[in-house]
Amino acid sequence: MPFATATAVVGVLAAPGIAPVADSFGSPAPFLSWHQLMQIQGRMNETATAVEHSLGQNDRQAVAGVVASPQTKRLRVYWHGDVTPEVRAVAAHSPVPVDIKPAPHSAQELKTASREVTRIAESTGARITDVAMPQDGSGLTATVVGGEDDARRLRQAVASVGVPVTVLPNGVEKISLADPSRRNDASAGGAQIIEPFCSTAFAADYHHVAVMLTADHCFLPNNETNVRYGVGDDGRQGPQAGLRVSPRVSRQTKDGPIYLDVAAMQPATGITVQPQVWTGAAADLPGTGQAKKWVTGAQVPHEGNWICNEGARSGEICNIEVTKKVTDYYAKGPDGLGGEVEHHFMYGWNTVKQFTANDQSTIAARRGDSGGAVVLGSGGPSKVSPPELTALGIVSATSGGTWSCKTPAKTMTTTCSGGLIFVGLEDALPMLGAKIAVHDGATGQTNWTDLSGTNPGTVMGSDPRPHDHDELVDGNGTAMAFDLPSGRLVGTAPGDPRAEWELLQATDGGWIFRNLAAPDRYFGQSADVGLQMTDWEGGHWFFHLQSKGGPCIVLWPGASAPNSASTAALAPCDHNDANQLFKLVPIGDVEADAPSTPATGQMNLPVQTTPPVKPSGPSVDAAYSFLAQQLDAAATGSTLRVPRSYRGGHFEDPALFGPDGFQASFTYDDALVIEAFLQRGGGDDLAHATALGDSLLYAQEHDITPDGRLRASYEPNPFVTASGTPYVGGFSVYTGNMAWAGMAFTKLYRATGRQRFLDGALKAANWIQANAADTRGAGGYTGGLRNDDGTGQSMVPITWKATEHNIDTGAFFAMLAGVTGDAGWQQRSANAFRFVKSMQAPNGHLWTGTGLDGVTTNQDLEPEDVQTWSFLATLDPAYAPAVDWAAGRFAVTDGPYSGVSFSGQDTTKVWFEGTAHLLAAYQARRDAGDAGKAAVLMATLQRAQAGAPNTDGRGIVAASRDGLGVDGVDFYYASLHTGATAWYVIAAQGGNPFRL
Repeated sequence: MPFATATAVVGVLAAPGIAPVADSFGSPAPFLSWHQLMQIQGRMNETATAVEHSLGQNDRQAVAGVVASPQTKRLRVYWHGDVTPEVRAVAAHSPVPVDIKPAPHSAQELKTASREVTRIAESTGARITDVAMPQDGSGLTATVVGGEDDARRLRQAVASVGVPVTVLPNGVEKISLADPSRRNDASAGGAQIIEPFCSTAFAADYHHVAVMLTADHCFLPNNETNVRYGVGDDGRQGPQAGLRVSPRVSRQTKDGPIYLDVAAMQPATGITVQPQVWTGAAADLPGTGQAKKWVTGAQVPHEGNWICNEGARSGEICNIEVTKKVTDYYAKGPDGLGGEVEHHFMYGWNTVKQFTANDQSTIAARRGDSGGAVVLGSGGPSKVSPPELTALGIVSATSGGTWSCKTPAKTMTTTCSGGLIFVGLEDALPMLGAKIAVHDGATGQTNWTDLSGTNPGTVMGSDPRPHDHDELVDGNGTAMAFDLPSGRLVGTAPGDPRAEWELLQATDGGWIFRNLAAPDRYFGQSADVGLQMTDWEGGHWFFHLQSKGGPCIVLWPGASAPNSASTAALAPCDHNDANQLFKLVPIGDVEADAPSTPATGQMNLPVQTTPPVKPSGPSVDAAYSFLAQQLDAAATGSTLRVPRSYRGGHFEDPALFGPDGFQASFTYDDALVIEAFLQRGGGDDLAHATALGDSLLYAQEHDITPDGRLRASYEPNPFVTASGTPYVGGFSVYTGNMAWAGMAFTKLYRATGRQRFLDGALKAANWIQANAADTRGAGGYTGGLRNDDGTGQSMVPITWKATEHNIDTGAFFAMLAGVTGDAGWQQRSANAFRFVKSMQAPNGHLWTGTGLDGVTTNQDLEPEDVQTWSFLATLDPAYAPAVDWAAGRFAVTDGPYSGVSFSGQDTTKVWFEGTAHLLAAYQARRDAGDAGKAAVLMATLQRAQAGAPNTDGRGIVAASRDGLGVDGVDFYYASLHTGATAWYVIAAQGGNPFRL
């Protein structure tokens, strides 16, 4: 879904030490307008997020912090250790200049040290207000309540922490911005709720329940109910606003829990939450400029950003600058009994109110703003705010000095502060397990985002408790599930009902998991012997699930059942294997009605003890070197370019193709090459995938008809012509090619977080929907547009429908539904797969598609690809017979090579790309005997790599010999092929290009 890049005008702000600009905008120098400032800030934040969550980080080399201050117009990155190729690639592609500076410590190292500082402070009786983590990685700063003597004692106590810790005296205790004392509409964020007086933030999805986000401390620790109310016209309790449905998010330490100040509130009956926030005047100033604004994006905040507080008590306050990230902070709030209680919170952003010529107020927040929205893109009090907002976080506590003040209507006395602390969405969403609602102004639809990939180190930290309902999620974000039809433990996406478990305690104190979707199935050893959560540690939150005295549970990549991403297995415990490090993610706090230990029902443990078949490293590495050589033949780095699809042998004949040989770069092949590089995912791989993805984006954006289309093929020399348009080889636009490019864009978006790739994917998807959607017969999608004049000017609609194109489109649209949360794409995916299902014959195999009428089944050709791809795209057992049918119908042995051909029309030669298709299907299916069959195909592909005609010892040729017939017109040759090589490396590593 689109993330806003702060293109809207924000209120009047100024940075410390910069003189206010006395112009009509009131923006800080050197900017002439807030629009200009926010454009720069949006670009900085995009690059900052990509750096922070780049691949290749470890204990020796990792990000320390980022400063994204628009006034400098340069992004400052602090990096610990050697700078990784991934970060260099991000910097090279950044729309703003990036300065990378060395840092003595990484952010993760400082986070770990901050927990130790907090523990030491609590054990010695020192009262600290916060522990801050400077972005330069130099160390930590702790502030104590008290004088220099108190600070000196803590300095001595934390001297052994392992990182420098600066301890400052005279800290001011923070106050939760909830008052123990816009009003009648809780459908939007920024509304007022009681008791105590608090605010709401953003509409969200919490485990398929529509909720409104607010602050944890708005639900008093001694309240007997989690119900909250709106405020009546008389300022007293009004109608019910909602009920808290989320448990407290905590990190367990030896000295007690530390909480994240965020909660989910389900709206009361009759209230439908919307992706909107109340802006303008405060709650006690009704009718004076309050208005709902759409939330159109979400971002990760960074130091140096400018934000606005949309809390209900204060109303809209801007001109607030983000100054630092805090890992721990303490804040006092009402206890529900007339007194106050001190909360220990984790993860927040500290801010300070600035002023300009147009806004010289020192107030950043008031008590009663807690739980309110923190946004970009809202105007200051002297200007009309724009219609869209970008969500950043949730108001939590005061920062800096506090004083007694009046509410805006001067009806009550409350507390004001010169700064505030807010919880960023990058922590709130993944730790709560929620997705924020974002409005798409172009379609009117609501999309959902959890800022996936923006904070992979942030996880739930709740203790295991009997009868809790949780998901078990590994270090790669895969959830343990029980698949009833296959009887297997598998890995799936969080949120899958099959992944919901009830925790039960065995007699020996270990843990057993009861599957809520199949209540008579249990994950464990026996009723008396449970699994051990070993290496459970308060500040770490991950643990091994270990059978008593034995190996650990692991989720190995590779599907073993429909709609699964990995296979549960047993393996030696390895602290460095993210596939066997799990966390508990609560799905609710409803009591189960099961017995405390399972007396009946079937107990399951993984039975597989060996990982999926993997090839030898050198073979795959050699294939990758071929792909890199093809892509880098004309240029390197971030230069736009495409690789030749075929090289050597037949395609070098000057009589047929001229002195340079056949140069075409087919879009399908290019998409596969991108997926291949992303499959391995190293630094150079990601850089290559990004460069090729950017090249296809360029072709899409600079087409002579720039409506999202991509042509069948391009030419690499030169890829960009003198006129700036791409050098097109084949002007036809095929639905299948569009879908493959779209899948590549979607996976690039998932891998890099770059919005431009999701934008490109959506353009491709919308083109398919607009130009190929068909209602004849079984529905589905037609073949696209054919060009007959060689110029792209005359495009003829294709009326036949191909099974392959609909498999591609169905898989692509399913990917889009997954990353955008837009159910419309899932419905369109189902339309494509309904057509695919209609093409399945009674014996299980699939026909190629329809005739020109879009209804009559075309039985002239039986291609291999649709047989294996139907299973790979869906992992539906109903398509498993098609895999076996293809393996028998197209079986070929040609000398030392045993594989399959393209179709039944020519079974004299091996088609190595199709052989890799079949290998990938076996790797995904894992039925009895599949491992042995996969080994035969793997050996064939490696022999072809080493000794087939025209091989270079690295790439894979298309066919075992020249002249493999396809359809009586076209042929495959023994020439090196990027597509066949890409399929080989994907299949060899257990990958599936049709699945995210």
